[in-house]
Amino acid sequence: MKRNKFAITLFIAIVAIVGCTQISNKTDKFLGVWQPINSARNHPITITKSGDNFIIQAPIYDMGDGSYRGDEKLSASYIKEQDKIELSTFFGKVDIIFDANSKHLLYQGVEWEKLNN
Repeated sequence: MKRNKFAITLFIAIVAIVGCTQISNKTDKFLGVWQPINSARNHPITITKSGDNFIIQAPIYDMGDGSYRGDEKLSASYIKEQDKIELSTFFGKVDIIFDANSKHLLYQGVEWEKLNN
């Protein structure tokens, strides 16, 4: 009986580790420093992971004259069913999508390429 409990516990642990590893590998594509393509705004965003959440360090631009005002750090979550990162901002939810064909991000209507692949 003890052997069966041990085998079941070991099986559950392996399934949990494999499941977490697969999600982590799926989200690693978002991590890194990303530079905008064909945009007047040329400041990069940095995406890192903190536990199950993401930290997005993104530039802030003045709404009046469009000047760069510095960076802000935003918390984001991975939405597994839609394979995207979702930010909750003052203006509502904002998606970050990874385009597998181009290996670029789509964020705030801008396409971003990864620096130092």
